[in-house]
Amino acid sequence: MKLRTHINLIVACLSAVFIVLMLIVEIDRTRRSVREEIAAANIVATQLLSRVAQTYERDGSLPVLLFLKHLGRVRANEITLHDAQGVLLYRSPPATYKAGREAPHWFAHMLSADSTPRVFELAGGAKLSVESNPSRAVLDGWDDLVQLAWVGGAAFLLLNLLVFWLVGRALAPLPVIASGLNRIEEGDLSYRLPE
Repeated sequence: MKLRTHINLIVACLSAVFIVLMLIVEIDRTRRSVREEIAAANIVATQLLSRVAQTYERDGSLPVLLFLKHLGRVRANEITLHDAQGVLLYRSPPATYKAGREAPHWFAHMLSADSTPRVFELAGGAKLSVESNPSRAVLDGWDDLVQLAWVGGAAFLLLNLLVFWLVGRALAPLPVIASGLNRIEEGDLSYRLPE
């Protein structure tokens, strides 16, 4: 294998390892960020709805239902209200942010933490449930990772093309030098290398 090929392979391997490590660091950073964001959003929603549940504890599910309909969606949370028989009275509206798009299942599974819904008992047996939904934050992380992968791939390609060209220019005199050394070895001591 030629020296030029060796150098190009070494640079390609090192740059590929660097890009893979950057992607791993990005995934880890995104996982921590998603978990912190979802935990914070869930705490806020839980505190709000626990206070609402306490306020309307005596009155049953109707005032809570009216409150929820005016409240709408609470970021990164799925809110449901069931009556005493388990009939669904309310489900928070779907997210409008990046609607219709989802991150790949394997990526979402890697980033999402297991969460248990918080359930508040209301008068008459109704149940108000709050469960975290990290799908939008995970989708943001996926979009960032894809963008980083594209930039990393383009940088990898450009770097390796540049190295290929520079190594070719730097090693261009070596065949002339090797040929001159062979001529001197064969006894042509008057041979001189070109400038």
